[in-house]
Amino acid sequence: MIVTRPYDPSWHAPGTVARSGRCSWHGVKACDKEPVVSFHDASGDRQSGCERAVAELLARGLMKRPPDYDLWRRHVIG
Repeated sequence: MIVTRPYDPSWHAPGTVARSGRCSWHGVKACDKEPVVSFHDASGDRQSGCERAVAELLARGLMKRPPDYDLWRRHVIG
């Protein structure tokens, strides 16, 4: 089960997509959204995820619901 933390670029390695403020879960070519969470994936790699990534991982039952999910989801999605 993936556990998240609020997105923090300093938690990610320099030169990575996640560190640059992009969604590393979907990748630069597939997503231009800003990340809202940071997390370790199933391989133990550090990832960043946009709101769509979080919704997809929640729907697949792979991610624990972030504590502030409802607050930023209302703000970001509307």
